[in-house]
Parts: sequence; structure tokens; C-alpha cells
Amino acid sequence: MALELNPEQKAVVNFDEGVLQVVAGPGTGKTEALVSRVVELLKRGNPADSIMIVTFTRKAAEEFEVRLLEKAQEEGVDPLGVYCGTLHSLCFQIMEEFGYEEVLKRKLIEDFGRRVLLYDLFKGRFDDFPNFFSRSFGGYWEEIRKKKGEERDRRLFGKIETLIERISLYSPDLEKMEASEDPAVREAAEIYRIYENFLEEKGFIDFNGVEKLFLNFLNSDSGEEFLSKVDHLLVDEYQDTNPLDEAIYFKIASRCRSFVVVGDEDQALFSFRGATVKSFIKFEERVKRKLKKPVKKVFLMRNYRSVPDIVDFLNYYINEFSELQPERVKGKVELAHFGPEGEGVRVEYLRKENREELAKKVAEIIEYLKKRGLITKFSDAVLLVPSAREEESSFVIKLKGELEKRGIKVYNPRSRNFGRKGKVKKLLDLLGFVLTGDESKLPDLNGAEKEEIERIRDDYIAGKTGLLEAYYRIASLLGYLESKDPEVLFDVSHLSVFISQLEEVYGRKELPEKFSFVFVPFVERIDDPEIPPDFLPEDHFPVMTIHQAKGLEFPVVFVAVDWLKEEETEKVNELIRPFVDDEVRELLPPPVDINTVKRKLYVAYSRAQQLLIILDGREKVKRGEYSSIYPGGDKRKRKAYRKEEGNLKLSELEFKDFKGRSLKGKPRLYSFTGDVVSFLLCPRLYGFRKFYGFASSSAVQEWFGTAIHRTLRQVYVFFKKNGRVPSDDEIEKLFRIVRSSLEAAGVPEPEDGRVERALSIVKRFVEVKGEEFYSRVVGAELPVSVKKEGFYLKGVIDALLKGNSGLEIWDFKSMKNPKREGRGELLEVYRKQLRFYGMMLSQKGKKVEKLSLCFLNEYLEKEPEAEEFFEPEEEKGFWNWIKQVLEEIEECKRKNSWNPPENPDVKTCKACDFKFCCPKGRAIIQAT
Repeated sequence: MALELNPEQKAVVNFDEGVLQVVAGPGTGKTEALVSRVVELLKRGNPADSIMIVTFTRKAAEEFEVRLLEKAQEEGVDPLGVYCGTLHSLCFQIMEEFGYEEVLKRKLIEDFGRRVLLYDLFKGRFDDFPNFFSRSFGGYWEEIRKKKGEERDRRLFGKIETLIERISLYSPDLEKMEASEDPAVREAAEIYRIYENFLEEKGFIDFNGVEKLFLNFLNSDSGEEFLSKVDHLLVDEYQDTNPLDEAIYFKIASRCRSFVVVGDEDQALFSFRGATVKSFIKFEERVKRKLKKPVKKVFLMRNYRSVPDIVDFLNYYINEFSELQPERVKGKVELAHFGPEGEGVRVEYLRKENREELAKKVAEIIEYLKKRGLITKFSDAVLLVPSAREEESSFVIKLKGELEKRGIKVYNPRSRNFGRKGKVKKLLDLLGFVLTGDESKLPDLNGAEKEEIERIRDDYIAGKTGLLEAYYRIASLLGYLESKDPEVLFDVSHLSVFISQLEEVYGRKELPEKFSFVFVPFVERIDDPEIPPDFLPEDHFPVMTIHQAKGLEFPVVFVAVDWLKEEETEKVNELIRPFVDDEVRELLPPPVDINTVKRKLYVAYSRAQQLLIILDGREKVKRGEYSSIYPGGDKRKRKAYRKEEGNLKLSELEFKDFKGRSLKGKPRLYSFTGDVVSFLLCPRLYGFRKFYGFASSSAVQEWFGTAIHRTLRQVYVFFKKNGRVPSDDEIEKLFRIVRSSLEAAGVPEPEDGRVERALSIVKRFVEVKGEEFYSRVVGAELPVSVKKEGFYLKGVIDALLKGNSGLEIWDFKSMKNPKREGRGELLEVYRKQLRFYGMMLSQKGKKVEKLSLCFLNEYLEKEPEAEEFFEPEEEKGFWNWIKQVLEEIEECKRKNSWNPPENPDVKTCKACDFKFCCPKGRAIIQAT
């Protein structure tokens, strides 16, 4: 049962018009307040598409969507149509929606692809910018300059990445930088110009470029149309915004009835990515100056996460740093307890210079907590560290050894450079052979394996297979896709995404050289990609960086520090500081930042629900030495916050109302097409794609279906605007716009005649159905959803038409009728999809008289069987079937076991990326 909102949360919910700054401490229910506010706005009659919510991560957006659907259904309002997502995704979505043609002229490159291109652009030019590097590294430059090879290149490339990001976000005057008398400044400007010109030449745009383009959009006629309908803007995690973000928010807010930002300067973590915490600290004065509006403040400081002793410690820790207080929001109050008092000491420091002894002690505590039942699974506890690298003498590797001695498995996917992990390196070596034929790096293979690798290379050279498909065949050959180790599967998945992006940014002729001399060296240098925390294996003890843990909570938290950098100095900022606008300069961090480390540790400490143990494993520490590990930097103050004397006594611990990290009870969001239909077609394929995130090598087929659907929607929009269906020439124009949009989104276009076929299908459909069809259309691409028995299920209706006595639901499939190929089971799955949509509309009081599956490829056949009509189904029996499928998905997730269906669809198997590691798939390949 949800807790009643406290007075401060209610103030957020009921805020009417103007600007509101919500200062929300850790665990204080900010998401609940924001969700309730959106629902309240909907209850007051605000259209869903007049509300825009910006989250910091995609995961946060997904969580917000689920909770919004739940709350909205309880209150009887419809949230579908609310803009919700990260700023990058919303910028792109909105520009596409409002037909801003400039966004269609560039191809978006994902972050990894951008970094590879950047490395390729500068890897041979590091010696061209000695003054820039000398200034950027300061006193460390001579030491770095003398290094050779990988370590030197990694450090130099990191500075170039930082420079390009800072210039993108802070917008210094490049012409003045180019005219500067300082050679380091001129070289910095040259570096950015090289990158800028390269993007222009290739027709690429990066995420920061999308935001800059969005600012231009907001000043266009299309942008005016968008601004005229958005009345309420809500921004989460505002402490991690940057000047470019702020410019967008302020532009939108200048036209909004309400502008609400939520954040906590004490939890600012991302200055290393160019975020400026002063955007939040100085929010009130900047709004008054730039928007000419007053700002109301609300402080959410009632902590619902942690027991009282931890809350008291957090207050004491952050308040004891006198140097931090001027860098906090004015009027900030302390965190308040929620829950029973008198639970005793729950915070303890352990200090040992001998890391082996410290690791042994921690391993004993973890083992004891599990034995006592204080944690029900090892993933209820976590080790948080500034760096999770398993260096030779690090505490992380010492603890891992001690835990493994006790039979406790450790999950630390960010333990070392990604490309140097054993299985990743073997995959890279074998894929390199496929591309280049160079046998020098081939690992030991038996005869059959060598023959198969040579067969894969022959198929790639002959153009029978793409690079990503070749990669999957190699992974299948090595048995990696059948591993039960989630870290192995995530590694193979992450590499698949990288290879997919490599194919997007380089042509086939370039790939052999770029793979060997750009891609592999770059992958060998990067950190392990992050793994979503929901996928933590329950039987492993997790190790995470502090940044990874933001937004999470654990019953038991160990925070280990064996080395701490007390100051952060980013000299790149100092190069560009004189050339930025005064409004931006006000936000930049000081030349020597001594507060970020304190905020980072505060975030780590505040993840703990029941028990916090802080581990000081630093070596050769002088007596009385300052360290931000301790309140006020003073070890002697570590217990001063306690009202009573005493130490932590593990034998007396009791965790009241402890439920562990289980996700049970939380609503789970599923899509009928993306989840139910995909799972029914093949649970194994679904698990690889949806659970682990493997890239698809069939993007060409995805292009075909998406292009047809989007063009048909444009035809509908054209009909609504002009009162007639478009001519063939007009359809071709609409189709060109869709093609440009897909190219900008990075969706590869087929080269085998399917572009022409897609256009022909649209033209033939419009010719056959004509005005009689479009005059009856009352909606296109309509979202529907339902919450029932702990599940959320959503879908999109392609077309809703007026019938004789009710409504008709039409769903378009870019394929031939499955009956032609004996795929009756697939046809039945699609029928169920439409019955689900019918059930959704019936629940809203709509009468549905007919359901129609429309197989668009049939319109080019001599004797088409394009349409399948059938009746809606009774709700109760149908929902029971849906629930059973969703429960099967949940069970597969819990067991991490994804098996192929008993009777797989042959066509699905033939197109599957994973057919070579699947017994069903191999059997079908051999039979056909």
C-alpha cells in the first residue's frame, strides 16, 4: 500500500503556475511527488501532450512511465501522449513529430560510434597539439609525454574527448580562440574545428549536436507550434544539467504555465561529463534574471530509505565540511527520519592498512549476514568503490579472493578493460581473421573449428553474410552464446552493439583496415560497459562504482576507499573559460574542485537502507591526515553524531520490515508486440534481444516495415489536411521524407530492391483502399494500455476506423499472409494481438465490431489474400491467456533460462541471428 504524501510532496503536486525548485534529498520520494503532479495536471483537464518530463537516464524514464500508468489508472485519467524521456531522445522525437526538415539532413551517430570515429580522426595526430596537451596535463605532462604506446594514447585521447564535449556544451567563441596569442588555445580551437568539419563532411550529428539543432528548432515555425501547446515542463536530476541543457529548458519554460525542476546539489556526480552543479545552486537567481519570474522552493527531506542512525550520519557528514556549505542551496534543511527510532548503531568504519586483513574481515561479515538471514541473497549487499578495476594490490581483488575462498561468487563486470577480457579478445581475434585473413593472431582451434572459421570468412568475402552475422556465428562456434554466466552473455551482447555501430559508420571496403587499426585498439582501451542493475545475479555479491549506484538502494552497503583523489582539476575548462559567455562562465566549476569528492561519497553512503560499513584501506596514512572519507575530513569525528555511545554489534542486528531487493510487487511494463508476440515466436530469441540487449543484424528488414508504416501514417496526415488521398507523385514525396528520417536515425537502407517494393506497396494500398478507407479513419498509431494483476501491458493501434455500428481495428503487417506458407500459429498470434487491442477499447466503453489484419505485401500479388477479418473475444478468458504468457516471461527472467519453442516458426528460425547455437535452428538449417 502506498504511503500518503507528506505536506512537502503535496506542495509539489498542487503547485499551480510559475517556477518551482524542488530540493530532494536521497530517498525522499521525489519520483512519487513528480508522478502525482503529472496525474493531478491530467485531472485538471490539461492535455497529455501539454506535459513534458525530462529524466536523466532511459531507465529513469521507463520507471517513471510505469509508475505514471499505475497512478493514472487509479485516478481514472489517461497519460498516453505525455512527453517523457531523456533530453536527447525527446529532442529527436519532437523534431521528427513536427516535421523539422533540418533533423532529416544528418545521420545520428550513437555514442560508441562517435568515439570510434573520434579516435580514428586523431590517433595519428596527437603530436600536432603539444601546447594543448602541455596545458591540459599541467605538471604531469612531461611524465605522460615520455610514455609510449597504449597508456599514452589513452590519456591523450581522453583530453581530446573532454575538450570536444566542453566546447559543445559551453559554446566558447571559436573565432576568438583561433585568434588567441596563446598557442594552446589555438590548438584547442583547431581540434574542435577538425571534428566539426568531419561531422559536416560525413553528414553525421552527435547527441550534443541534436540539442543544438533543437534550440534552432524552437526558434522556427515548427518550434513555435510545439511551444504553443506545451504548458508544463518538469525536469529531474537538475543538479547534473549543463549550460546547453539549461538554454533549452529556459526557452521552453519561457512559454510554460509551470516549470518544475527537481534535484539535490549534494548528489551531483557528473561534472566529469560537463555537468555544472551551479545550474541548480544558482537556479533561483538565474531564473529571476533570465526569465523574469519568481521562484518558489520546496524541500523534500523526509528520508524513507534509511534507518535513523544512517540518516543522522548523512546529515552530520555533509554538514561538517565548512568549505562545502557555500556551494549548497540557500535555506536547505536536514534530512528527517521516517520509521521507528531505537534501532541502534547502523554505521561503522573499519580501518586497516593491510588490505588482506581488511578483505578477510569484510568477507567474514558478508558470510555472517547471509548465515543469520539478515540478507536473503548476496545481491542484497554491495561493495561501492570509486573504481572497480581489479588492480594487483587493490582492495577489490583482495576481497574477491577472500569471498571466492568461501564459495561466494563475485559479480564485477567492470573489473578490467573491456577488449582485454579473455573471451572478448578471442572474439576480436577471430573476427579480425574473417575480415583480413591474417592468421597470426588466431587462437588455438581444432580442425573442425578452423574449417568453420574459414567457411565464415569465405561467406563474408562473397557477401553472403554481414560482419555482425559473422560475429554471431563465431560466438556460436565458441559456445559463448550457450553460457550460463550472465557476465559472458553481457560481454558478447555489448560487443555485438559495438560491431553494429561500426558497420553504421564505415563502409564495407573500409572495415578490414578500420577494424584492425581503429576498432580493436579502441575497444582494448575502454572500460567495461555498464550492465543494468536489474540484471544483478542474485547468487553473486556485486561490486559497483559509485556512479553506477546512483538511483539504487541496498539493504547493506560497504563503501571501500583504498585511494582517494581529494581535488579535481580539469585544465581544459581553464583554456576555454575566457572565451565563454558570462552566463556560462558563472556556472563553470572552480579551477580546483574540492567538493565533488564529498558529494560522490555522500551518494555512496546514502544508498544504504539498513547497514552502512565504510572501509578505509589507504596505506601509509599520516596521523591526523585530512580525508573526505570522514565527516569534516577528520577521523576523530566519525562517531560524534551519535546521541549515545556504542559500536556496531552484528550479533544484535535485526532488520525490521526487511524485504531485500526483490522487484516483486512493483508493476511490470510490457508491450504486446515487443514482448508477448516476440516471446511467443521464440523465447530464446526474445531473451537474447530483450533481456541481454543483443544487436540485430536484420535492421534492413526493420527498415522495410518501418518505412511502410510511417509512410502510411503520412498519407493519413495528408488526407486529414487536404480532404483527399495523395497522388503517386505526392506519395513519393512523403516516402522521401520517411527515408530521410530513417537515415537520420541510423537505420540502414536495403540495397536489394526493397526500397522500390516498399514504395509500390504504399501506392497500391492507397489505390485499392482510396478515399472510402481514409474517410472512415478516426485515428492512427493510437497508444493503448491496461494495468491488471501487477502487470502493465501497452500497444499501438495502427488504424481505427468507423464501422457500421461500432469501430474497426486495423493492424498492418509488412509481409505476406502467413497462410500462404503454412504459418498458422503465427497468424493466430497476430489475431490475439488485435483481440488485445479490442479488449483495451472495450474497457473504455468503446464498441468494437471488427478486427482486421492487413498483410500489405499481398497487394502486389495477382490474387491477393490481404485481409483477415474476425470478431473480438470475451475479456476474461483472453486476459488469463495473456497473464500466463507474462508469467512465463517472468519465470524465464528469474531462472535466466530462455529455451526455443517446441514447434518453431521456420521462417523466424532462418532469419534468426542465433540459429547456429540453437538445436532447433541448426536442425531447420540442415533440413532446408
